[in-house]
Amino acid sequence: MDDISLLLLKPEVVKKEKEIQQYLEKKGYTILRKKKFSSWVSFVKKKYGEFSNEEREVYLSGYQKNKWGTTFIVFVLQHRQGDTLSILRRDLGHFIGYQDTHEDSLRAKFGQGQKKNMIQGKITFAYNGFHCPQDEEELQEDFEILGMNLS
Repeated sequence: MDDISLLLLKPEVVKKEKEIQQYLEKKGYTILRKKKFSSWVSFVKKKYGEFSNEEREVYLSGYQKNKWGTTFIVFVLQHRQGDTLSILRRDLGHFIGYQDTHEDSLRAKFGQGQKKNMIQGKITFAYNGFHCPQDEEELQEDFEILGMNLS
């Protein structure tokens, strides 16, 4: 597979698309493709199958409560230094900890604050604005869920 990654802008940050794109370009990323989707609920149900229906509903209720909508955007990226997936994961920042730091990460700059988090049982749903695959296997899975090809 080419040295690429996928960055998903969740509905809570879609309005900041241009700022995020500028941030990425300054950090050395080239946006190879950009695609807008309008079916966040459908994506969540396919992507987060390990959660129970109740957990997914709690998570999705945050989007309804905050009126973030259902539009999300996918960037297919490549970093000028190579190793795009690893560099992007670093530049995203911690999944939840970004809220307590002043790091220069995507999540710290553009994600929602802790007051927006929701807890269901032992799970904390952080509305951090982004999804990036953990590894090549998840990257492939995400492309399939989104109905996108790698080329």
